[in-house]
Amino acid sequence: MKKGFAKFISGLLSAAVTFNFAAPSVFVMASVDDTIASLSETIKTGLQNYETAIDISKFEMAPDQENISRISEVLGYVRKMPEMFCIGFEDHISIQPVYAADGSIILGQIKFTYTNTREEADALMEELGTKITEVIDETITPGMTELQKALNLHDYLVLNTVYDTEGTIADRDGGSSAYDILICGNGVCEGYSQAYNMLLDRVGISSIMVTSYDMNHAWNLVNIDNEWYHVDTTWDDPVPDAKGRVNHKYFLLSDDEIRTTNPDVGRNYIHDKWDSKGIEATSKKYDHAFWQTVGTEIFTRGDQWYYVSGEGEYSRYTESTGETDSFVSLCDENWYVWGQYSAYWSGKYISLIISGDKVFFNSPTQIYKMNLDGSEKEAFGNYINPYEVDGYVYGLRLVGDKIYAVIKQEPSDEGTLYEAADVNFEGRRVSIIESLEGAIRSMADGESREFDLSGPDTESILPAAAIDAMRNRNIKISLELGDYSWNIKGNDVTAEEANDLNLEIKKDQGSIPEDVLATIAGKNKSVIELDFEHEGDFGLKANINYDLGEQYINNVAVLYSYDLAGATMAKVNTMMVDSNGSLQIDVDQSASYALVLWDIQSPQDPIIQAPVKPPQEEVTAETTAEAPAVTEMTSEVTAAPAVTTAETSLTSETTQTTTSEMTSAVDVTDPAETTAETPAVTETTEITTASAPEEFNKTAKGDLDGSGKVDLSDLTALALYLLGDSSLTDAQLEIVDVTGDGVVDLLDLATLKQFLAHKIDRF
Repeated sequence: MKKGFAKFISGLLSAAVTFNFAAPSVFVMASVDDTIASLSETIKTGLQNYETAIDISKFEMAPDQENISRISEVLGYVRKMPEMFCIGFEDHISIQPVYAADGSIILGQIKFTYTNTREEADALMEELGTKITEVIDETITPGMTELQKALNLHDYLVLNTVYDTEGTIADRDGGSSAYDILICGNGVCEGYSQAYNMLLDRVGISSIMVTSYDMNHAWNLVNIDNEWYHVDTTWDDPVPDAKGRVNHKYFLLSDDEIRTTNPDVGRNYIHDKWDSKGIEATSKKYDHAFWQTVGTEIFTRGDQWYYVSGEGEYSRYTESTGETDSFVSLCDENWYVWGQYSAYWSGKYISLIISGDKVFFNSPTQIYKMNLDGSEKEAFGNYINPYEVDGYVYGLRLVGDKIYAVIKQEPSDEGTLYEAADVNFEGRRVSIIESLEGAIRSMADGESREFDLSGPDTESILPAAAIDAMRNRNIKISLELGDYSWNIKGNDVTAEEANDLNLEIKKDQGSIPEDVLATIAGKNKSVIELDFEHEGDFGLKANINYDLGEQYINNVAVLYSYDLAGATMAKVNTMMVDSNGSLQIDVDQSASYALVLWDIQSPQDPIIQAPVKPPQEEVTAETTAEAPAVTEMTSEVTAAPAVTTAETSLTSETTQTTTSEMTSAVDVTDPAETTAETPAVTETTEITTASAPEEFNKTAKGDLDGSGKVDLSDLTALALYLLGDSSLTDAQLEIVDVTGDGVVDLLDLATLKQFLAHKIDRF
């Protein structure tokens, strides 16, 4: 051997090959053969033993760039193994070349510099192992199927982890390890996948971490009953974090299904170009499983699974048959938009807690308890005042024996946990009614608050102390009781000393004799009786918002009160049902009331083919400057009804609050019935002058302007009068009283419109 070549070889062997190693956030190994698999195991064992030099000479790898890249790839693969998180070493790696038996130069030893000790690594691994044992003890019971185990561990992981979107939450390994997920409670996709892998491994279920370089994402393939399925716990965790919520959109999908979107269940993104080490998920058994639409924890008890459906129903899945059924409606209340009692979210934000043989669930302001079979449902714990906790209850969490309410103002909020009750609570609960006085006294000047009293166990008595707390104050409360709500202003409390107020209103109880109702109903079949259960005066003025239903939209409603002593009906007011089917009723005393509803689109009398004839008696026109009051109620219809806010159902996750259009007397004209030749409103304003037309005494009923025909001008003139924009003489008032009841009101307007629409042919 020449001296120069020998010197070159000696220099090569004395100088190690060095490179900087940095494992990517998502690692995908290009290929795995027997050599790579064996090399991986050798490096893993050496690292676990904290060897500073790991001998790889048996693999006889030449010191070229290709082999250096392979070793770097293997190091990345080993470092991403779930159990290797605790071993820390510097990224600067050196490999010492050596002579092979045949005299060739090969890679001999990989040298590491560790950043922690073996004792420290063992302590971290023991801490994680203890946590895994706790999770298994909490979620897994003897006799569970593989499917149930995979579900329970999936739900635990999502419910107890926050996805670190910004990389700013404190953790140990940047969120990429099982330790970060299970101990620190936060992480990223790789951490979720590793944690799920370790949990499944502990209960005997095979799984691997699947990676996609193109997606920069990782998830799991899980083997259930000898079939492989995709599970993405990361994408089943709502972002931003929503305490108490866990999706199941990506739980147990086939290769084909996870490659596609399914907007019906909220799965709007696909998985693609992943590395699964050759494993395929071909079974489609669970591609359309019920759980894909369930957004809360699912509990398993034997063969039965219990959950809340998207419609807010207590539901059950029988695993052995694959059948589902819903058998208890948990909550009819709405989750109102915070600060807007006129609009609510469309979803039912209920979650279950099952402890022993008891089921706990929530409404927006209360926790309830029932048996596993749905029987004996009752309120549990105290009323949760939204204004004290600064939000509504959007779900429950169980920590030990403590039940925590998830408090939010919107569904997309992360929420805060409020300790609400103990599962073993046996004491007396404080109801919403008992909480009202304190809540009202805490209200600021000018503030409005809403209280939902529509729960199954909620009382309907407003305590005198709560009314006294409102007196002479610029505040307003709204009390929701299902089909109706009471709206009370502090300045409208009139009694010097309040009494308890019974808020209950019963419908169609038969308190008013049928023959008495017949005197006001005529041929109209839409008569609703409303019985206020309170006795006597309220001691305040209240506005009742009563939901009559969509079938009464834009009906004219005439309110009568029943005089029991005289067995007579007295007319109180005429109103218009708004575009939501709701009616605003102002009252200050209890009575049995009757609503006569007139559908302005339907004839009130049979259609008779006969011309409209002028009245038999002449009417002498009066030329007074001001229109006299027709009745004491005229003033109540001279202004447009108040704008009412629609209780609009909001789409899940998006606020789309709308308000109903203002409904005034002039709005009753259907645009479809108005031709292009319709005269402008301004052309009819001449009828507001003090002088009546010379031939007015010959004018037919309804012909308000004396034109010789009943047309849109007459309808417009009446509307302007009812709105308070014009005045009419006594003679004009008599002519336009087309119903003949001695009162000019919205009912006359509706009747006049029916005539113009050819719904009736005479007055």
